[in-house]
Amino acid sequence: NTFSAIQNMPNPFSGKTVIAFSTPSVEKVNLRVFDLLGKEVYSQNIQSKSGVNEIEFDGSNLKEGIYFYSLNNGSKNFTQKMQIKRWQTPPKKKRVNPNFGKQQKI
Repeated sequence: NTFSAIQNMPNPFSGKTVIAFSTPSVEKVNLRVFDLLGKEVYSQNIQSKSGVNEIEFDGSNLKEGIYFYSLNNGSKNFTQKMQIKRWQTPPKKKRVNPNFGKQQKI
């Protein structure tokens, strides 16, 4: 088993997503998130366990758009793309009276 990255889920996401990676043993892993211009917007050092590791990433304070996250264990680096999307709730449809405009029988 080797150090490897797993695509975050869900992707795209609105608030939180899970970033996962696998390590063959306990080791230090650095997670960094960059915007499209290459500016680092988040960084976290993780003490991994052997096997699959999951990190819940909260992107609710970031603007909508494309970001890249990088996982580095000191010898290998993986970069993945993720998208933050703010879904708008559609406006409620107004109920229209089905008899509106029809001539009423008296």
